[in-house]
Amino acid sequence: GITDYSAHGKSRPPVTEAVAMAEVYELGAATNCSAHVVHCSIGRGYDLAAGYRAQGFDATVEACIHYLTLSEEDDVRRLLGRAKINPPVRSKHERESLWRHLAAGNITIVSTDHVSWSLDRKSDPNMLKNASGEPGLEALYALLLKGLDQRGLSLSFAARLLAHNPANLFR
Repeated sequence: GITDYSAHGKSRPPVTEAVAMAEVYELGAATNCSAHVVHCSIGRGYDLAAGYRAQGFDATVEACIHYLTLSEEDDVRRLLGRAKINPPVRSKHERESLWRHLAAGNITIVSTDHVSWSLDRKSDPNMLKNASGEPGLEALYALLLKGLDQRGLSLSFAARLLAHNPANLFR
C-alpha cells in the first residue's frame, strides 16, 4: 500500500542487490569468466567485488553518478518520480560508502543510467507507476569532478574511472 517516494526503495531493498551481485560473481567464478556488475548502489556490492578480486577472479563493478550524488532522504523525496532509477537511489550513508570505495579503488568505472523520459512518464504521484531511469550523460563529468574536489580526492580518479578503466574493461 505504500506509494510515496520511499516505495521504490522499499520494493528493492539493498539485500536483493547484494544477492544478485553475489550470483553474478559466483557464475563468473564457476565458469572462469570475467564478471562485471553495472549500476551498483550499495557499499556491500563493492565489498563483494573486492572480495572476489582478492580471490583471483576478474570481478569489476560500475557506479553511476547519481548514486554518488543523490540520496533518498534529500533528493528522491524532492524529485519524486524523476528520481526513480533501478536500483533505487539509496541513503546518504550508502552514498558516502560509495565515495569511500571510490577512494579505495574499488569502483571500476563511473557512468550514467542515461535515459530521457518525458515528464508525464516520471510525474505520477504513485512512485511505482513512474518509468525508471534518468538522464545523466551531460552532467557526469562536472558532477564527478565536483565530488572529487569536495572530498579532497585527486582529479586523476576521473581519468581512470571515465577513460582508462573503461578502455581496459571493454578491451
